Amino acid sequence: MAENVLFNQNQTTPVQPVMAAKAAGKPVPPTSHSQIGTWIKIILGLLVFLLLVGGAIFFLRSVLNSSNKTKVTLTYWGIWEDKKTMQPIIDAFEKQNPTISINYEVQDLKQLSSEKQPYPTRLIARINSGEGPDIFRFHNTWYPMLSSVLAPFPSSVISTKQYSTTFFPVVSDDLIHNGAIYGVPLGFDTLALFINPEIFQGTAVPTDWNDFYTTAQSLTVKGTDGTITTAGAAMGIMSNVTHAEDIVALLLADSNVYASTIGVNSDNAGKALLYYTNFANSTGAVWDSTLPSSLQMFAKGNLAMYVGYSWDIFSIQALNPSLKFEIHPMPALYGTQRTLASYWVEGVSIRSRHPQEAMLFMKYLLQKDTNQLFYSSAAKERGFGEPYARADLANTLKGNTLIYPFVEQGANAVSSVFSADTYDSGINAISNQYLDNAIAQVASSGTADSAVTTLGGGMKKVLAQYGAD
Repeated sequence: MAENVLFNQNQTTPVQPVMAAKAAGKPVPPTSHSQIGTWIKIILGLLVFLLLVGGAIFFLRSVLNSSNKTKVTLTYWGIWEDKKTMQPIIDAFEKQNPTISINYEVQDLKQLSSEKQPYPTRLIARINSGEGPDIFRFHNTWYPMLSSVLAPFPSSVISTKQYSTTFFPVVSDDLIHNGAIYGVPLGFDTLALFINPEIFQGTAVPTDWNDFYTTAQSLTVKGTDGTITTAGAAMGIMSNVTHAEDIVALLLADSNVYASTIGVNSDNAGKALLYYTNFANSTGAVWDSTLPSSLQMFAKGNLAMYVGYSWDIFSIQALNPSLKFEIHPMPALYGTQRTLASYWVEGVSIRSRHPQEAMLFMKYLLQKDTNQLFYSSAAKERGFGEPYARADLANTLKGNTLIYPFVEQGANAVSSVFSADTYDSGINAISNQYLDNAIAQVASSGTADSAVTTLGGGMKKVLAQYGAD
């Protein structure tokens, strides 16, 4: 057989070159397949190594990141709303931000005031000591009193332009200062006119203050001894008229008089005070100091017209669940429609240990969905929630004839430091005392000049004390 024969015709299996080389006693060179296998092993080894190194790096980075993202707890001081109402809002935020938890604590304004440690004073002291809340609720008129402890919102939370177009105009007036925003209103309220339709019996609901006065006189019923059995309206004195300071503040505003302009617009201020006192200080008086509070009189069915806020609905219904009543916009003066706003706001402490997280919560509270969640959560507890401060949500309440009038007036609302039931012992309480004294002076003298002068001078001192406009 020839040496170069690679295929034996008598065999069915070919003879391999390597075998032939071995048979000839020659060295066998490595084949190309063995070279490829070697490189594959090397590459696979490198890949395994790189995967192991990459996994180790990823693990270490995860450990480091988890240590850097330690869970932050924000302390939140609330007012009026209990934890059950606020918990759905807090839960939704914590779900979106798992590294942030919120500790909600309700502050009892009435209790703190009775204990001679009013909420604003306590709040400022705690913040200045470094032990205060990160987030807290405050009244819309309190900015002058709390300006030193309120943190301005960065533009990343919301721009002033967007803020101004989102909320009713009074909100911007109250909470934008020197180009910065200082609070988020979760609710909103205005003075509105409650009427008893059984007493009215076809009498037109007054739409201006002149008609209001004559309607109140026509609906007042007196006994043979001259005592008032059914009052047309609760106005004229301060002691037993619920929201008396707010009502006078609205009369002043309707006369284009505000706390800062009483001295320079004394004639209109005097007319407003005289108008108020005439309800109890004239031969045709419709109200007097012997009567129960206006809220109680209305709930009993003995008051034709009551001026109040939306939260009064719960008190009235609790006192008399069967009472039927309607709510209308406030009367106007000289064709100018106004009402008074009183509402509560969430702000951030200037000394918060976690300002970024606190501002993230503010951004969350600004969202339309959050406002709707807050309303629905409160409605589950008490029938309806706080009316919306967002102008774009006002019409969603149109179907509720008891609530809609409060937001229907939102675009025409103003605010005033003359505001009752804030329990602040500060700018509201001091201002209210000056106003109460002025009303008492007008009632006793029948003239307003001296009272207005004293009131204007007093308010100038108060506003200077708190650095208010």
